[in-house]
Amino acid sequence: MTDLVKLTVSKQQVHLVPGSSTQFEAANSIDEREFEVTVVNTSDRFASFQIQLTNAQTQLQPGGIDADENDQWYTVEPEICAKKPPGDRTTFRVVIVKSPLPVYDSKLQLQIRVLSAEFSSLNAVASITLDIGRSGKSLRLYLPQENLSVYPGDRLNIPVLIYNLSPKFAHVRLSLTGLDENWFLEGTAKTVEIPPGDSQDVIFYCSPPKTPHILSQVYDFQVEAEDQGRSTAEEAGTLEVSPYGFVEWGCRQKMLTISHRHRLRQQQQGAQFTFFLRNLSNLAQRIDLRIVDLRNDQQQDAEASTITLPSSQEGETTWSVFHPRRWLGRIQHIQYEVTPTLTHPNSGEPSAPVHIQPKPSSQVVEVQILPIVPLWLQLGGGLLALLLLILLWWNNPRRFHTAPVTAVRIIGNETTVLSGSRDQSIQRWNVNPFALGVEGRRLRHQQVLTDALPHAVRVIRESPFREGRIAIGLDTGAIVLWEVSPPRQVENFRFDGSDRIFDLDFTKDGRYLFSGHGSGNVRQWDLTSGGDSSTPFKQVSIDSVSALSVIDPIVLDSSRRNDDYLLAIGGQYNQLSFWDWEQDVLFQADYQYINESDENQAAIAPVSGPYQYMNSIAVNTNNTVMATADNRGYITLWNIQKLRQCIQTQANRANLSGRQGSSRTLTQTLDCNWTDEIYTDQWQVPGLAHQSIRSLALSDNGCYLTGVGDTGQVFLWMLTRDGERSPQFPDAQILANFPNTSLSSVDINQPDDHYLYIASDAPNHQVRLYRYPVPADNPCSSSSPAHLVNVESSESL
Repeated sequence: MTDLVKLTVSKQQVHLVPGSSTQFEAANSIDEREFEVTVVNTSDRFASFQIQLTNAQTQLQPGGIDADENDQWYTVEPEICAKKPPGDRTTFRVVIVKSPLPVYDSKLQLQIRVLSAEFSSLNAVASITLDIGRSGKSLRLYLPQENLSVYPGDRLNIPVLIYNLSPKFAHVRLSLTGLDENWFLEGTAKTVEIPPGDSQDVIFYCSPPKTPHILSQVYDFQVEAEDQGRSTAEEAGTLEVSPYGFVEWGCRQKMLTISHRHRLRQQQQGAQFTFFLRNLSNLAQRIDLRIVDLRNDQQQDAEASTITLPSSQEGETTWSVFHPRRWLGRIQHIQYEVTPTLTHPNSGEPSAPVHIQPKPSSQVVEVQILPIVPLWLQLGGGLLALLLLILLWWNNPRRFHTAPVTAVRIIGNETTVLSGSRDQSIQRWNVNPFALGVEGRRLRHQQVLTDALPHAVRVIRESPFREGRIAIGLDTGAIVLWEVSPPRQVENFRFDGSDRIFDLDFTKDGRYLFSGHGSGNVRQWDLTSGGDSSTPFKQVSIDSVSALSVIDPIVLDSSRRNDDYLLAIGGQYNQLSFWDWEQDVLFQADYQYINESDENQAAIAPVSGPYQYMNSIAVNTNNTVMATADNRGYITLWNIQKLRQCIQTQANRANLSGRQGSSRTLTQTLDCNWTDEIYTDQWQVPGLAHQSIRSLALSDNGCYLTGVGDTGQVFLWMLTRDGERSPQFPDAQILANFPNTSLSSVDINQPDDHYLYIASDAPNHQVRLYRYPVPADNPCSSSSPAHLVNVESSESL
């Protein structure tokens, strides 16, 4: 069906000159190797066409359009044309890339065939002559194996194929460079004679010596050829020398002793094993020691014993074993199995076939651990050792709390201490007067008051009316009344709230209990009413409450009192208020900082923000001194008598009497002369600025003030009768110092004229009692206490 297309070729002959490559790629210009084929659609329908070249002599079809690109000896553009209407034409550009046959000085007849998907029986053929010239070089080299490998001591054949492309007989000299000549059994130079257009196989016999000096790596080499006409050719290859050899190792001393010659106070001593290593391989080796304790098959840490050795190098590495030495007992024998492992320094892969010698590769080393006390000294000093154990036990008391202590209170006859913790327990302690100066033993644990509270303990307060009855404030806002002796919960009062409690306090007659909550509510509970425990007797609200304390009325005689109860309330924004709950009036104080640098300057108002709190309020039993502390570490002493006078004056001026039964709390801002009359003293705790004081406590007579907070110190200040720091003792006495520890609670009591008891929490969930001698020259201690409201006789614990 040749009438379907018309085929036209632009040339009748093309010329190709192969280069020196073994693939016979073209070396001449494209103009000499290209031609055009024009196909005209002479059919009566649309059709697409493609062309294909074949070698007419051998009917070779090296790929065509569908062949792999790497096998094609020509290119066609376009590979296939779009469908053409009748009468339209397509021009194909053909470029010969390389010779279809490995020949020179020859002419090949090529056939051009037109194919079409629409005409399966299309048979349109044209011919063209391919003139193959001679390469510019007369020599060509070919390495059948470019990447070789050899094991030291083995024999390796390096084959080389040399082509003579010239029309003359060639005397060719071959030489191999880049490798050590001593590796070649017959040398690195050879001479061969090759007829015209022929080739010759040449083999170089290589055998690297079996020595570690021949490094395991990849070596580059070149093979060069030169004939009598100075025509040259060259090819490059690589030779990889495989790993070979072994690593010798051993331990210089397989048994070491940790003896009693070390100082006695160093209970943990070490022994150091030294291992020698010799790398007799042709590759750098990383040697890691795998050490296993044979007692329990547990692998030891030997990372520091890793060493990397170059080929043919020696070295040493050490491994230190530390073991706690017994004070008493026999010699301990501990054995370790040491096994070296080899890896490549860079890849970390196992270093086979390089191995360890001698075999087996593991060795056992032994450590003998002598006791700290020699046997003869053990026999003669048994009694002394027992005494030391007793002293150790005495100085490390048992821990009864399992979480931080949050509340500490000295109650009853000053010999009982209660502690509450986040572990939801309350522990009872007795003061040990015979602690021999050991603070950890001044408290002797008596009993677990309760360990079944539903939540963590926040605060503990004792009822002054009835010794042994305490109020417990829990972290969730619940309040529980508890009898200390015998331990039992008071059933007629229990408040299960969800408003977090920050502080509690009783009135001196024990009738009312006040609770301060995080919401800002202050609730007053009537403990004698026998009514619903979930409903407070009265309530007042301010910003978030953080501390409170009852200021009891001062009695002028046995028949009447000249003032009312007050409740001091501290909270957020450095707010300090006084609540007269009988009149239901809330007096707000103007809390200020005294400017000590310039007495003529006015007081400085403290920063009032959501992160400023009045952390603690303490009032002594005699109602003469009030102390407050904020979270910037400022402590202020207040004259309660002058504070009452200011409140009474303002109440009289505002005609606030007779407000009992009012349904709404009246708020008044106190207009008092604070820094000149009511403030008796103010200072910031020593140490870093802005360290919060979290708890204060005053002795009953108001002569001693103690505090704890974020400094980790337990402070004690001596005060005068006027409620100021004593000029004789202006600085705080540091009873204890726990760096990087925040303390939460403190209490103080004076059991007699000679000593003070200060109880506080301590690190590691402990409670500590400090016994401080009363200074003989402190005039405040001899002052007479004021008269208090008479209460019924207290029950003894």
